[in-house]
Amino acid sequence: MKMKPHHQWQLQRLTALFLSIALPFLGVFLLALKRADYNQVVMAVRNPALAAFLGVTIAVSLYHMALELKEIIRDYLRDSAAKVALGLTYSAAVGLMILTLYSLIGIMCR
Repeated sequence: MKMKPHHQWQLQRLTALFLSIALPFLGVFLLALKRADYNQVVMAVRNPALAAFLGVTIAVSLYHMALELKEIIRDYLRDSAAKVALGLTYSAAVGLMILTLYSLIGIMCR
C-alpha cells in the first residue's frame, strides 16, 4: 500500500512528537535503575504500565526509524535496489518489534 506524502509527513511528525515526550521519561527511568541489580530491573519491568510504556516507545521508535529510512532510501536508490532495501528495513523493524514484545511478555510472565 502506497502512502501519500502528506500522510507520511504527518506520521513522521506525530512519532517525533511522541518520542520527544517519551524519551526523557525513559532516560529518567534508566537513570533511576543505574545502581539496580538484575532482579530489581526485572521487578520494575514487570509493572504492566511500565512494560506497556516501554513496548509502545520501542515500537514507535522503530516505526519512526522505518519512515525516516524510507525517505533516505527513496532519495538515493532506484527501482529494485530501493525495493530490496525497503523490504530489509521493514523486515528488520517488524522483527525487532516482535522480539521486543516477546521479551517484555516473557519478563512479565516469569
